[in-house]
Amino acid sequence: MFTGIVEELGEIVAIESIGDSARLTIRGPLVTQDAVHGASIAVNGVCLTVVESGGGTFTADVIKETLDKSSLGALEAGARVNLERPVRLSDRLG
Repeated sequence: MFTGIVEELGEIVAIESIGDSARLTIRGPLVTQDAVHGASIAVNGVCLTVVESGGGTFTADVIKETLDKSSLGALEAGARVNLERPVRLSDRLG
């Protein structure tokens, strides 16, 4: 679950086309501190699953439907994005 409170302003490092899908590489040192394969990170409000992480960046695969129905399909390298990790049971909500 996400609160909608942006934790960090990240940057699109690269976008790789994979057929009709894409692999995004995003810089976000704060949200990647505890990111592992399979973790969730919201990018501009869209929940994505971490495929790889390291060095303050993470990658996530985005399918065509998500690219078409969200703002993610219009992103280019260098674009700034809002990043948020999911809430933990012990976190404050506001």
